Amino acid sequence: MPSIQLTDRTDINLSNGANVTVGPDLAEITDSTWVLSEESVLTEIDTMTFSALYSSTGLWADDGWPSQTTTYNWTLMQAEGAGTLLDLSGIQSIDAGFNSTGNDHDYQKINALDGGVIDLSGVQWVEAPNDGYDRIEFNVTGGTLDLSSLSSLQSAASGAVHVNISDGGNARMGCVSIDAPTTINIGADSILSLGCLQGDSSVNITLSADTARLEVDDFMRLCDNIDITAGGIITLGGDFTHTHADGNTANLGLLNLECVGDIQRIEVGGIYRYLLWDELPDDNFGFQQLTIGQEGQPSEVGLIDTYDNLEAGIPDALYLFGIPGTPGVPGLRILGGSTLYIGDIEVFVRLDANDDGTIEEDEGIALQELFTGGETVIPFDQGYISLETMYPLADMNCDGYVTFDDINAFVLAIVGEDEYLAEYPDCNWLNADIDGNGDVNFDDINPFVDLLVGC
Repeated sequence: MPSIQLTDRTDINLSNGANVTVGPDLAEITDSTWVLSEESVLTEIDTMTFSALYSSTGLWADDGWPSQTTTYNWTLMQAEGAGTLLDLSGIQSIDAGFNSTGNDHDYQKINALDGGVIDLSGVQWVEAPNDGYDRIEFNVTGGTLDLSSLSSLQSAASGAVHVNISDGGNARMGCVSIDAPTTINIGADSILSLGCLQGDSSVNITLSADTARLEVDDFMRLCDNIDITAGGIITLGGDFTHTHADGNTANLGLLNLECVGDIQRIEVGGIYRYLLWDELPDDNFGFQQLTIGQEGQPSEVGLIDTYDNLEAGIPDALYLFGIPGTPGVPGLRILGGSTLYIGDIEVFVRLDANDDGTIEEDEGIALQELFTGGETVIPFDQGYISLETMYPLADMNCDGYVTFDDINAFVLAIVGEDEYLAEYPDCNWLNADIDGNGDVNFDDINPFVDLLVGC
């Protein structure tokens, strides 16, 4: 079986079931391409792991004509067809940060197609091109792409990253911080899995079908530079927060949000119009359906109102639209003994209340009005709704907000649980467990600062 040790400006094309290994001395891969098809396999030598840096900064072109624009497509890596495997899991980083000249467009592409698998599970960061005309693309069309260690998408200037998943494709990334203009498109029957998501640069996320799925193990932090159009499903294991003040940048009314973590918080952002659904602006930061927990796996989810969204200075509300029809889909499901904590937040839900399964335009219920006779907890669906308030993570003085006023209380929480609860007996010490490891210690300081600074 042949083994590859060094690649510098080399084009590797494998087909017809070829089987090749990568040697442990492979340390740098420069301006080389890897294209596999027809059940070909490229893997590491058994028991030997290479560690390499990949650079494609020399793969760009300029047609030399300032008056015209030419698009150049560069396939960096490709695995096409069932049984085809491109295993470059030893690559630690991808540097596509070339600085092109002129006004031409250079698109570098990594493609997993029609059952092909690309393993880049060792990649920790990706550098996008510098020029705003250029980009690096990850195209997963019916294939599988493993970027499970990826923690950073970055650009030194304005070059972009495009992630396109379609035709039943499946891509996995780590806990990703995005600092490059990024577009993510997820199509029908396709899945993007992330450890977490946060962004400091412009990000556009589109779930273009009701079977498109975004799975996030931990938190999803949507600053107002992250636009989202969600017509599919987001499965979330951590907190969902956003700072949007424009409903057109966060279209969530066709989204099914599934909360499957142990303890989670969901930011609400809609304006209050009681049950006058037709007076709501756009999607009003509501969801088509909110599902709390799973069968056999209960969750505790609290609604929070940390940011002023559509109407400054006025408490936000949550609207859950449901799906009219027969039998219809209720706007809220609480499964497996889970609990939804609403505090004093107004929540309005359309339910499939009519015998024929239809939902009239002005129908729905206000969850606050379900509580009678001093009740603070009531059964709902397969779980419960509670009037107890769940405070935002890092809100250490329990005023409902994360501000500099929480610093002294956070420091006290690090000193010890007893000391903290002596000063704040009605608060939760574990609100200082920002990294979610079940303890409060110095490891929580940096993520606390991140939440304090905000978007």
